[in-house]
Amino acid sequence: MTERAYWTGAYLAAAVAGLVGILCGVALTPPRSAHAQATQVYNDGKVVPFTCRITAQSVTRDCKALTAGQKTYVTDAIVSNNVGTAQTLKLVTGTGTDCAAGAADLTHAVQFGAAVGNVNLGPFHTPLQPAAAGLSICVTPSAATSYSATINGFVVQ
Repeated sequence: MTERAYWTGAYLAAAVAGLVGILCGVALTPPRSAHAQATQVYNDGKVVPFTCRITAQSVTRDCKALTAGQKTYVTDAIVSNNVGTAQTLKLVTGTGTDCAAGAADLTHAVQFGAAVGNVNLGPFHTPLQPAAAGLSICVTPSAATSYSATINGFVVQ
């Protein structure tokens, strides 16, 4: 009885890409996003990726709670204006519930006109980082109108 090896899925795609690269003299490697790169090691520290969401809020809300002694880095974010009222949204860091104490801007204020819409922030070539370890990541609106946000990043342990 003859044994046969079957190549399927990602293994087959990688083998074909490698063979094409060898034959054409070109290295074919897929691009890696900032988030994918951040899931291994950063500055010699083990990292844990995160995604957090804020849905239909109208005041400053905590998206990634503080992690004592650890730094949280932001690789990309999407902020959305949910109503037809002009407002700005920005990512901030701070301590306490919903960054109530020591809030500091992590991004500039993203301006939304009197329309529903969203803005993609990132992916950032260099992750956004808070000034110190142990800070929460929050979203702050300029008006008490509905917004949503999704933030991706990693925590260095």
